[in-house]
Amino acid sequence: MLTISPYVRLLTLDFSRAFITVRHSSLFSKMAAMSLPDEVYNWTRNFYDHRSHCTRFGGELSDFLNIFASVIQGSALGPAAYVVNTGDLRPITIGNEIIKYADDTYLIVPAENASSCQSEFNNISQWASDNNLRLNQKKTFEIIFGARGNRGTSTTLPPTLPNIQRVSNIKALGITITSQLSMNLHVDTLLESCGKTLYGLRVLRAHGMSDDCIQEVFRSIVIAKLTYASQAWSGFCTASDINKLDRFLTRRKKLNYCSQTTPSITEQFDNADQSLFRTVLTKDNHVMHRLLPPNKTLQYKLRPRNHNLTLTCKSSYYDSCNFIARMLFREAY
Repeated sequence: MLTISPYVRLLTLDFSRAFITVRHSSLFSKMAAMSLPDEVYNWTRNFYDHRSHCTRFGGELSDFLNIFASVIQGSALGPAAYVVNTGDLRPITIGNEIIKYADDTYLIVPAENASSCQSEFNNISQWASDNNLRLNQKKTFEIIFGARGNRGTSTTLPPTLPNIQRVSNIKALGITITSQLSMNLHVDTLLESCGKTLYGLRVLRAHGMSDDCIQEVFRSIVIAKLTYASQAWSGFCTASDINKLDRFLTRRKKLNYCSQTTPSITEQFDNADQSLFRTVLTKDNHVMHRLLPPNKTLQYKLRPRNHNLTLTCKSSYYDSCNFIARMLFREAY
């Protein structure tokens, strides 16, 4: 959206106690309208029906009460059931989008639809009320993403929504994003978190754990943190951000917390990118497969290619940062 709009409004929506307030009657009414095989619907219905709850305190046991709400948090069906329940939550203005990931919900409104933000929010609040959910305005925030190079321009931003705080950065699915789509704050937060892990490694070493085991713990915890969802955010990193991450790894190698054969952070990012891109290419049912452009018709075949997809035009800085766009060009030859 930022390729054609000077800014984009994004609301991070928080539903209080979302997983435990979904009515079973509402959930199965929506499931019945889906093209599910009867055995899948019946099995799911049987999993939710006839559940009860009791409380034990001081040796006393309360009476059992039936449970008519909750998607059973912690169960394998929980997130999927919640997604089904929110399937009918849609924007009311053409051009706006609602992104849903389990109980994380985001409303995206481009600049040309900025005036529709209040009506969209009212629609979401009404949907929540109809579905036994409560929108927590104290934990709902707005952030305005500005197109790169617009800093300091005279673009007039819309007024804030009533009782909704406007912030300069948000944490979406564990990734800290600033209003300028910069990753410097995320990298700093990431390194601070990883630095705290080193105290635990020092304690383990003091208690006699071998270097091989410490390096395995480092790989399992610290490296996993550094590369978590890197395909989504590494493209927005500056050279300074990459240098910070590489210096962190270099210092850990000198202290023997990290294996000397550990690839640089750039190599790890590249490996993660290629692995995901190959999966998206080869699996038609992958959630990201629909984002790929169509195949192009080739009149000749001189050498094998990594893909035959049509290369999109790079119209802005963000096309070089976006995962799909940058991988299309990187893997073209």
